[in-house]
Amino acid sequence: RIAACWTGERRSGSYCSMRVVPFREVAAGRAAIYCSVPERYRNPMPALNVEFSDRELEDLRQIAKERGTSMKALVREAAAADIARHRALQEGAEAFRRFFATHADEFAAAFPDDEPPAKGAGRAA
Repeated sequence: RIAACWTGERRSGSYCSMRVVPFREVAAGRAAIYCSVPERYRNPMPALNVEFSDRELEDLRQIAKERGTSMKALVREAAAADIARHRALQEGAEAFRRFFATHADEFAAAFPDDEPPAKGAGRAA
């Protein structure tokens, strides 16, 4: 029996060393099987399965091909862009709320018709 491990620089950036040795050498502790795997493969990111219609899947394939990227990268980029947009909208809304709260009296004076009626106002006694 023999033992082996892949050797060489790989496109993914992983590096492994390969050496074919008799298994008895490994068993006796005179040889080791060693393969270094990049951190991103040891602790992969959480995954999400997404279902697409046949038409959507074909469109994704076509767009990915036109852009010279993978479908996975295309979907990840689209999700990242939507997340960034959502965060920007949240930050903008919060900035508006702070501004409005700071200048509420000025808005009330400038737009009196838009102010809600005072409590109890407008009721017949």
